[in-house]
Amino acid sequence: MPQPGLILAKIIKPLHSLFIFKKRIRVLGKHISRLIPANIRLRGLDVGCGGGELAAELQSKRDNINMDGVEVLLRKEVQINITTFDGKILPFGNKTYDFVLLIDVLHHANNPIILLQECVRVGCRFIIIKDHICDSQWDRMCLSFRDWVGNRAANVCLPNNFLSSEMWETIY
Repeated sequence: MPQPGLILAKIIKPLHSLFIFKKRIRVLGKHISRLIPANIRLRGLDVGCGGGELAAELQSKRDNINMDGVEVLLRKEVQINITTFDGKILPFGNKTYDFVLLIDVLHHANNPIILLQECVRVGCRFIIIKDHICDSQWDRMCLSFRDWVGNRAANVCLPNNFLSSEMWETIY
């Protein structure tokens, strides 16, 4: 019987990359690039950027942005400049970046509010957040499974801190 780690590394991760991850990056890049102003030069920070694939996709679509990334686990292959951090305190000064991306990241944080406050501190124009809403046990089960499939092979922390609609309203 194959080991669970072997199944993740040899079967699930390659299938996820082939059928889900690359398309996800293209679609997110398309939609997020529309939210970023085109008439000024902007410096952005992608928090929890993985290997920087989304930030690189955004830079390929928009010549007016320059992206850096920050990640808890530095990958072997990266596509942008990435700084490691502890998952709580961003290692940058106040208002260092014009904008900050939080794309499917807050549910990985042990304390999403603290991480969001840090993004507000280092950003000076806007923050783009894309995450999940978890209003039922069914939502939690589906989201946890999808998160495991997409992240476990990379040893990403999976605390499953998915927020409800009410919690998102409170944070805003």
